[in-house]
Amino acid sequence: MNKISNLIKSSSNGPIPFILSIFLVTRIALVLTAWFAGYYLPNPTYQQVVDQGWFLSPHFFLDIWSHWDARWYLEIVMQGYSGAGNLGTTYSTVAFFPLFPLLVKGLSLLIPQSFLSPSLYLFLGLAMNNLLFLIGLYFLYQLTESFFHSAQLSKAVLILLIAYPASFYFSCFYTESLFFLLAVLSLWAAQKNRWFLAAVFCALLTVTRPQGILMALPILILLLQSMQWNLKNFPLRALWLLLIPLPLVFHLFNLYTLTGDFLAPITAQSAWGRRTVNFKVHFIDVFENSQADVYKIDSALTFVFFLLALISLFTLPSPAYGLFALLIILMPVISGTSVSMTRYIVVAFPAFMALVKALKKELLIYSLAVIFFTIQIFYFIGWVNYYWIA
Repeated sequence: MNKISNLIKSSSNGPIPFILSIFLVTRIALVLTAWFAGYYLPNPTYQQVVDQGWFLSPHFFLDIWSHWDARWYLEIVMQGYSGAGNLGTTYSTVAFFPLFPLLVKGLSLLIPQSFLSPSLYLFLGLAMNNLLFLIGLYFLYQLTESFFHSAQLSKAVLILLIAYPASFYFSCFYTESLFFLLAVLSLWAAQKNRWFLAAVFCALLTVTRPQGILMALPILILLLQSMQWNLKNFPLRALWLLLIPLPLVFHLFNLYTLTGDFLAPITAQSAWGRRTVNFKVHFIDVFENSQADVYKIDSALTFVFFLLALISLFTLPSPAYGLFALLIILMPVISGTSVSMTRYIVVAFPAFMALVKALKKELLIYSLAVIFFTIQIFYFIGWVNYYWIA
């Protein structure tokens, strides 16, 4: 505990050395976890993958970050989108948004065609995601420090975020890092009344994940606050915000030409069981049996972070931040299943701000960070062994 406390209190060199330190320590711990995960029983449900020894890449240090949905993003990178016979019942790439695979594809243009392979695409995406996560942590620190005026509390937010059970996804071939960075930058730019930048970052969010378009509401609240809720004070440069939905509309139109369904991504989500709300079954009944499983943790964290999001509505400088956290949590909840909620929550960073503000005491913050990271270690063991984790 004393080492963690000393690390957080040491701010003479600014946030960058601190961010790099906690990033490297946790990534090294996860790699070591993956190395020893082979001593644990792999998931027999996917015996073919277990026998093969890898999921998307025969290279161990790439494959451990590239399981499950990573295959869909890799397929988009390599082949683009393809239609499915019945979007509502057949798994397809249409359910996944394009910005992350487009960026990976763009990076691959710097590589000679003869060198390209699935493993190289994975390497490019993983390298990009880790860099984006580091940049996101830096801007989250800047945003939080402007609220708390305390380097110690701002660093505590980063500690809890990176220790959180699903934070290893920030280093995976997934969209968490990209979404996190764009969300932080959107709110950071809007907080500074830089409406063109806010519009660009928010527009990019709309084609990163389905929840991205929801950022327009917190941005609108920050705009109204800057106007003192008086329309007469509307700044003309805020008209840039009208650009926000354009990338999403273009993407939906592109998929319409492929599938004949303008809302193809929503329709395609049904194949993953996201249809209607069954709150009791997925969030309450999971506690009826005594068996330990990730679904109980998903449900418990959903309740806790929903409460923290509500608290952040009233404890952070603007309700826009709490609204963002609430929307991030509620959208998957109303889709009808608690599966992956732990992962969805990880980008709801205002809830982590509210958590630090509520705990206040160093001992409580550091103890929770240890609990979080312990769960993350067990989660990563399961992930490496082909269990569905978050």
